[in-house]
Amino acid sequence: MTLALGAFTEWVQAKGGEILSPTNEWEILRYQTSENHVGIIWQNKKGLHTFSERVKSDYPVFVREAGLAPTEKTERLLGAVKRKQKSRLLDRDGATCCYCGQFFDDPPTIEHFHSIAGHGNNHDDNCALACQPCNLVMGSLPVVTKIHRRDQIREAMLDHAPWEYFDARSLFNGVGIVALEVQS
Repeated sequence: MTLALGAFTEWVQAKGGEILSPTNEWEILRYQTSENHVGIIWQNKKGLHTFSERVKSDYPVFVREAGLAPTEKTERLLGAVKRKQKSRLLDRDGATCCYCGQFFDDPPTIEHFHSIAGHGNNHDDNCALACQPCNLVMGSLPVVTKIHRRDQIREAMLDHAPWEYFDARSLFNGVGIVALEVQS
């Protein structure tokens, strides 16, 4: 994907950000968000770009909001990055859901503790593998709520045999705990 620097700069300003002066010859954009986070884009002699973590989280939001469609090559690259991250998380955490502790029947999803929508990042220390039902239950909730729900899920699972099917969505109705349904 070609870097849309001008449009991105305008987007940052429209979101209440401020464009700052570069601090060295390699910075092509330095900005401060309305939440006082600083984003920097560097360009080397060959014209290749490096992005700060703030830019890595802001730029995809800009692309979505601006309606800039990623190319097929970009989609393939993003898929490869996700596969590598899932592999690292699997090596680190094992083949169980970070919330319910069950082994994965289907391919695991990447759970972001601080959600991307809430300006979280894709660092491995902000991510873990979760089964799809648990990931859907957690959504973009605050981390404290996710931990509380994890404890509720694990407590409810203690009452059931390990071979029984368990779906975390059956515990929550968007407000709190509801009746537990177990399928066999």
